[in-house]
Amino acid sequence: MCIRDRYMGKKLLVGTYGAEIYELSTKDAKISEDTKFAVKELMKGHYTPQQKWTNEVWGLDVFKDGDRFASCSDDATLRIWSLSQRKILKWKNLNVDQNEKELPKDSKTGDYQDQAKARAIGLDQNNDYIAVGCLEGTVRVIDVNTLKHVKLLKNRKEWISDIKFAPDNSKMAVGSHDNFIDIYSVPDFKILYKLKGHSSYITHLDWSVDSSALQSNCGAYEILYWDATTGQRNPSGASAYRDEKWCTWSCVLGWPVQGIWPAAVDGTDINATYRSNKKHPGDYHLISVGDDFGKVSIYRYPSLKKGSVPVVGVGHSSHVTNVKFNKSDDMLISTGGEDNCVFQWKVEYK
Repeated sequence: MCIRDRYMGKKLLVGTYGAEIYELSTKDAKISEDTKFAVKELMKGHYTPQQKWTNEVWGLDVFKDGDRFASCSDDATLRIWSLSQRKILKWKNLNVDQNEKELPKDSKTGDYQDQAKARAIGLDQNNDYIAVGCLEGTVRVIDVNTLKHVKLLKNRKEWISDIKFAPDNSKMAVGSHDNFIDIYSVPDFKILYKLKGHSSYITHLDWSVDSSALQSNCGAYEILYWDATTGQRNPSGASAYRDEKWCTWSCVLGWPVQGIWPAAVDGTDINATYRSNKKHPGDYHLISVGDDFGKVSIYRYPSLKKGSVPVVGVGHSSHVTNVKFNKSDDMLISTGGEDNCVFQWKVEYK
């Protein structure tokens, strides 16, 4: 616990190991062991439950209403935030089964089980469901309003790395670290297709605007294309989908993001990208980038020239794991891996 005088003699700020900040105030002229304080919670966030190893924050997605976003992490929590209020609106303990019964801690480590540690989030187009992907392959489908489980999906054994709902809200695509992409029907969440073709773990995926196709990246630096109506890979996808309109762009590899890669970096140094929802006043989109060096960068999109110079934001003390624009593109949210931080950036157009 860290306590600091706020210079007025009657207010204290208290920071806890659990990532909480409280303001303690009193009307007493002199503070003593008998002083009674009024307590006000100023902030809370993700944290590291176990001091033996680090916790990471990876999951991030934005609601379609423009003000809310959601995050999740290894601390076994799902948190819904307000951009305008800059605080958590509500949160859910993920260390529970489908019936909301508390799960026992790992008997060997005393930590949460991997089925509660969350690494990816996908929000449906109607803000009805939050799908949360966990470290051991479980996908938790949660009702946005009640935060109760709708379904637990278990078709994978490794880390769920990306989840996205189709623009027409009829399907959900789930990428995992065992090299598969699973497509589920919505709203019954029954598996339709298992997309096999990547030679390494899935990192990112995006739907086409018409919900008919997917593009995906993996740890072997592959870019593959899929027919989402049949579950088949299109081996000629690079040419067949050359002019395809993509609903989002989060893939770190692809023709329009060539310029985001600085010289002398390897293929794992950029962890996340996200294209703006609308065009900049200069008639181009923006692409945000989170990297292993704690930087949040914004480039013009498409970014085609090698060595392009971005606008750079610094503040994270660890690798930046995810970035997302809000609906109106006037805010950018970023998550830090081991620093457990969620940053909110103001985007100013010049």
